[in-house]
Amino acid sequence: MPTTGELTADVWDAEYRSTGQVVFPVRRFPAVLRVVLIGLLTLLQIASMATTDQAVAWWVIDWLILAMATTALTYCLWQLATRRPTVVVDREGIRKGRKLITWSTITTLDFSASSSGLRVRSEAPPKRMFIPRDNFRDLAMARAWLMHLHEFHRNSGSQQW
Repeated sequence: MPTTGELTADVWDAEYRSTGQVVFPVRRFPAVLRVVLIGLLTLLQIASMATTDQAVAWWVIDWLILAMATTALTYCLWQLATRRPTVVVDREGIRKGRKLITWSTITTLDFSASSSGLRVRSEAPPKRMFIPRDNFRDLAMARAWLMHLHEFHRNSGSQQW
């Protein structure tokens, strides 16, 4: 069964109208891909450490690299298991984890410089939020839908849909 982020804006709109919110968990494919890639890099690092006899300075660097790779792998496994951080779009605004930017304060909703996600900014109070590609398969469709909701909320206040 596809996750919410893999569906279309029409489905998101219908869910938003009926329930008042749409929840976008982390999609499985990007999370699995990261686990596999970082897991392979971690195994290669372990194999490299086991087969080489190096000076103490390189040994310390190898252990630091292994610690960072293990930490990254643990985070990716946590993301895969919990499907977090989720992005929640509701009548109040856009929420990612504990961070909320309300519709009335959003000033910018655009693509990141690398097109790996969406940037949401507010001026008062100054806040920034990055929504990665992990939550949406089609970032252009997600941006268009969020812009549509932003316009609606800006024009009608906090009325019901």
